[in-house]
Amino acid sequence: MNLQRQIIKRSTQLISFFLGIEILLGYKLWFPIYREFPLLSAFSWLDFSIGILGDGLLTLLVLIALVAIFLDWHKKLALATLLGCLTILILEDITRLQPWVYTQVALLILLCFNKKGQVKSVLTSVLWLIALVYIWSGIQKLNLGFLQETFPWLLTAFGFNLKTDTSAAMHTFNYVFAVVPLLECLIGVGLLSTKTRKTSIILALLMHVYIILSLGPTGLNWNLIILPWNLCFALLLLQFYALKEPLLITKDMSWFAFNYAVILFFGLLPALNFIGYWDSNLSSTMYSGTHSNVIFYFETDSTPQQTTFRAAATLPVEGKKQASLISETWLTSWSVYDLKVPFYSADRYYKRYGKQLCETTKNTSKAGIKIITRSKFTAKPVVTKCSCLTLLESNYFKLLSTK
Repeated sequence: MNLQRQIIKRSTQLISFFLGIEILLGYKLWFPIYREFPLLSAFSWLDFSIGILGDGLLTLLVLIALVAIFLDWHKKLALATLLGCLTILILEDITRLQPWVYTQVALLILLCFNKKGQVKSVLTSVLWLIALVYIWSGIQKLNLGFLQETFPWLLTAFGFNLKTDTSAAMHTFNYVFAVVPLLECLIGVGLLSTKTRKTSIILALLMHVYIILSLGPTGLNWNLIILPWNLCFALLLLQFYALKEPLLITKDMSWFAFNYAVILFFGLLPALNFIGYWDSNLSSTMYSGTHSNVIFYFETDSTPQQTTFRAAATLPVEGKKQASLISETWLTSWSVYDLKVPFYSADRYYKRYGKQLCETTKNTSKAGIKIITRSKFTAKPVVTKCSCLTLLESNYFKLLSTK
């Protein structure tokens, strides 16, 4: 029992430490000084801004709360402060609702809000949450977008160029690559069994090492904030490797009320993502190959001088004869370059981003957005265009935002 309490304490310290590191790495996301990528409120009817000073104060309180949780000072009060501040910050800007934010906050809730005698149930709930993230992440990757584009792209970090034509049928390599999402699913399932837990932990550690090497500075150098998140998960699982006493997954679950919330939010609701009723960011779709993207197209000379990171994410349209040069800004690239994270991908936000950008464009007749959505299975892109003239019609936009 002492070892189990130590695991809870060390896990709490690991999560609070790495969450603080991630916030500091992406400080412009929380403290928007010199920020280029637009803020967007979580709800169109609750559009507000508390300004740089307000954001700075709330972010400081978040970091102080994480320090208090790490040091076990008034832990429940600190967690309540953390939740309150993060809620305001996320309501102000939906991009802050990143997968690494809500998963680690959920783990902190499980680890901090527990009573005496619930130690095994708490550890079981942590394992359930991590396992469900792996399971759904693997399921989301079972598509041609991951097999033909995303995974071959990750392999380029190690000098392999195995990308295949997405318009062609399945290549031999794709059948081999299908092992990757299946293995991730099996890792999650294996964590829930005492007999297979240690093997699953070893495989999970190897997977996290691969992710860190491929996306880190030694590889593609992309979306670096997820590196401490992966390291955090790896170290969390190492805690369970030393655990000798078995956890009874079904029995121990029923002793801790928060476990039902884990099953609901991490186990059941992600299934609704496949029919469009649950957001991708909340469904473990990390690098699944089916994420949507938004492109803002505009007449090159009709915008003010572009900022540094937006310019890096903007390309001229090639291969078309046009009277005026048209450029395209890819919002995912712009967000990653500026904030170190991708923007929150959900259909109800795309046109609101477009409206903000249209308001800074002179020639709105030649500007607008292209929304690229992908099938969950074939990853076939479908492009929908919406012009600035339409986006700026207030009545039409109001109707869209209420859907």
